[in-house]
Amino acid sequence: MYIKYQTVQLNCQVAISVILIAGILYFKSDVFKSKCATVIDIQRNNNYTVELLATDSLSFPLPFGGRDGKVVLKNSEGKEICSVDIFVQNDGGSIHKSDWKVEWKKECVLARVQGLENSKVKIYYLYYDGKTVEE
Repeated sequence: MYIKYQTVQLNCQVAISVILIAGILYFKSDVFKSKCATVIDIQRNNNYTVELLATDSLSFPLPFGGRDGKVVLKNSEGKEICSVDIFVQNDGGSIHKSDWKVEWKKECVLARVQGLENSKVKIYYLYYDGKTVEE
């Protein structure tokens, strides 16, 4: 009886340890994140460039959750004018080129961002003078 109790106790300790380690790794997933932004797509017009970046690219997909990213407007010399942080939900997957649409306007660039699981399209206005507006 005593040996059976020790085996059950040991199994519980192992299970609790595995759950704790998995939880720590999940919530501290910075361990698995790339420290550099990854360029997903680039759109250009005559004077400006706008880039879609993934800022927390994981080396493997998770079964749920979203990804952080950025939309960056640059001038013709490649200098950043302004940027906005984005959050794209693709059922745990990465940010894709198909998650955004770009429209060039006279005074700004309009970026529409929507992942597979985002309930609505987020609209970002990145103005050539450095101002940003989010709808």
